Amino acid sequence: MDVDRGVAEVVAASPDVGSRRRRLWPVLATGVVWLAGSAAVVVAQHGSDRRLAALAAAGAGIAAILALTWLTPDRDRRYLRSVVGATIAVSLTSDWMLWQLGVATSSGAQQR
Repeated sequence: MDVDRGVAEVVAASPDVGSRRRRLWPVLATGVVWLAGSAAVVVAQHGSDRRLAALAAAGAGIAAILALTWLTPDRDRRYLRSVVGATIAVSLTSDWMLWQLGVATSSGAQQR
C-alpha cells in the first residue's frame, strides 16, 4: 500500500518477488532431473534387492546434495561439496545395502 498521496493505492509487487520466481525454476528443474535419473537407475536394476539398494542410494545422494547445498553459503564450494558428498553417500549406501541384503558386490565379494 502507498499512502504518500493521502489515498491508499495498491503498489505493484516488489521486484524481489519476480527474482525469487526466476531462481525457483532452475531449482525445480534440477530436482526433476535428480528424481528422473534416480528412477531410471532404480528401474534399470535386475532384481528387487538391487532395486532396493539403488533406491536407498538415490535417496542418500539427494539428501547429501540438499544438506550440503543448504549448509554451504559459497556457490562454488557448494557445488564441489555436493558432488563429492553425493558420490560418497551413494557408494557407501549402495554397498552397505547390498551387504545387508546378502547380495554379492564386485567391490566386497571374494570368489571361492
